[in-house]
Amino acid sequence: VLKLKRSLYGLRQAPKLWFQHLKSNLEKIGFVSQAAVDPCLFVSPKVICLVYVDDTLLYAKHKSDIDEAIKMLQDPKGCNMTLTEEDEAAGFLGVDIKPDPENGTVTLTQYGLAKKIVEALDIAGEPVAETPAEDVLVTDADVEPPDGVYSYKSVLGMLLYLSGHSTPDIAMAVSQVACFSHNPKRSHERALERIGRYLKGTMDKGLILQPNGVLNVDAYVDTDFAGLALKEDRSDPTSVKSRTGFVICIANCPVVWHSKLQSQCATSSTHAEYIGLSTAMKTVLPVGNLLCVVARALDLPEDYTSTFKTTMWEDNNGCRIIATLEPGRQTPASKWYDIALHWFRSYLNDRVTVQRIDTAVQWADIFTKPLKGEVFRRIRKLVMGW
Repeated sequence: VLKLKRSLYGLRQAPKLWFQHLKSNLEKIGFVSQAAVDPCLFVSPKVICLVYVDDTLLYAKHKSDIDEAIKMLQDPKGCNMTLTEEDEAAGFLGVDIKPDPENGTVTLTQYGLAKKIVEALDIAGEPVAETPAEDVLVTDADVEPPDGVYSYKSVLGMLLYLSGHSTPDIAMAVSQVACFSHNPKRSHERALERIGRYLKGTMDKGLILQPNGVLNVDAYVDTDFAGLALKEDRSDPTSVKSRTGFVICIANCPVVWHSKLQSQCATSSTHAEYIGLSTAMKTVLPVGNLLCVVARALDLPEDYTSTFKTTMWEDNNGCRIIATLEPGRQTPASKWYDIALHWFRSYLNDRVTVQRIDTAVQWADIFTKPLKGEVFRRIRKLVMGW
């Protein structure tokens, strides 16, 4: 029996073997894996290393520390790795990163991908759309079939990558069209094309990050209760499902966002909001732990790491009352899901709280339903910075 000494490119075990090889070499030169919060994060006394398959970002206060780490990885007598070194993280994974020292912002854009999407949809002669979605999408089982001029799934894949990295303003619209990738109709193609028409007018725009100097985690959570009711086929269980949306910010900068139909059917708006809050908590708590690890790795002052707070912003008062166990406000109607979803209450304290926010400034509103005109622009300004 012959045994390979190393993996072959293309084998299904090759990615894991590559990661184990990189991990062992990083640990050899002093990095420690932070697998408890993120298996792709490695921290040394002076450098932070973030791994994405075979692309790696290195952060440090001094460039000389990064140069030293690279030199150790390339040392023929040590790790003996062949590396391609870039000057800066200006286009990491297809995202253009443009810092502006004058106003303290960093802008993330993907102009090339947005342009590619518009070209694939062949909508050069179509007018620009003001918003990415006009209405909620339904199955449309008996309407006209798709034109099939372009690959629905191919365009959808590009949109998913775009919305997940630099354009959260289209996340809800993209999530809608993704629900029908297995059997799209002409109406779903039109919804896809509307996203493209929206991108035509905004492809040079991106996500503007402007830290406010306060190292806190803020999570904005919202839910559209039974948004498909009376529009979708009543025989379809999806017709009464609600959509959850949330965005998690660090120092007022969006870092994680989400828009998705809930897996269970909520029986009231409060129930739907509570499901959304419980779902968001599953992401918020690990983000808080990750922030602590990075803060310590950057050797930030103790008053930063010991006092930062996590706030969940919720615009449904009934949901907030149940979440915070406000005395005397639980009812028989809420008792069953109160028990099923309340797992996060053990994490609530002076530093992790649930607070009420006015719907007019609820960032997550843009992730739950198609918004019109001025409302869409107002929320986009909060999330995107423009």
